[in-house]
Amino acid sequence: MKVVFQGQAMEVAPAPLREPRMFAEGPNTPQTAALVLGAMEHRVELVVLNSRLTPGERAVQRESIAAIPPAGEPAAVLFTSGTTGTPKAARLARDNLEANARAANEVLEVDGRSRFLCVLPLFHVGGLGILFRCQLAGATVLLHERFASWQWLGVGLGFVGVLLGVPLSLGSGNLVLLGLSLFGLTARHAWLATIAVLLVGTGVAIAPALQIRLMDIAEDAQTLAAALNHSAFNIANAMGAWLGGVAIGAGLGWASTGWVGAVLAVAGLLIFVASLAEERRNARLRAFAN
Repeated sequence: MKVVFQGQAMEVAPAPLREPRMFAEGPNTPQTAALVLGAMEHRVELVVLNSRLTPGERAVQRESIAAIPPAGEPAAVLFTSGTTGTPKAARLARDNLEANARAANEVLEVDGRSRFLCVLPLFHVGGLGILFRCQLAGATVLLHERFASWQWLGVGLGFVGVLLGVPLSLGSGNLVLLGLSLFGLTARHAWLATIAVLLVGTGVAIAPALQIRLMDIAEDAQTLAAALNHSAFNIANAMGAWLGGVAIGAGLGWASTGWVGAVLAVAGLLIFVASLAEERRNARLRAFAN
């Protein structure tokens, strides 16, 4: 598999695995990618653990499947986030993972020339799926340990062809905030306003990130979560138009709609940050309980 990690291009080969079941922490490194490839090639069941959990939490997850024998075929075992309950093991056979990858490659038109930015953790199904898509298509994985906002530059300059992921919510929200603020300042200058509108358009990257997040935590209520997600978007669309109309009606001018949108973007980012803080607090409480 072609991988670029920390600025270095490399070929990652399957690791030589022999045990019927192997456990691995899942940081975003070429070593983890090699373990995944090795498990698929040598018919090993690879349990990919969340590297951000405490040792005690990872030990609990190991014990939770100790009594279940390996199925004897290549597979990855991932754990749900546990946001709404105890994390549960989910077994994904090689056929499942490759079928998903083939379908995604067809829709996204991924081929050997593609460069796929991977910022989702490899212990998450979204990150793991990127490895399989690139392996099947011969594409290059641009592997990063975490998301950083500067990675958007690679997208804009054409160095990155495909990107997905929950961390894009914050980066996309920042770009939307910047675009809306600039629109309020540049609305009377056509070329500058065009740049601002393009930045606002990056907000569409939030949609798949939110959907992945919802599917991860919704467990048995995924249909309800998806419906609430669409409802929230519709409410936000209506609220933005109404507040923009209020601003224009108050005599602030049509360019004031950019500032109204910027305020709403700040509110959304604050909710996002509060959600992250709450999730981390719950993780610490679970670690303390264990």
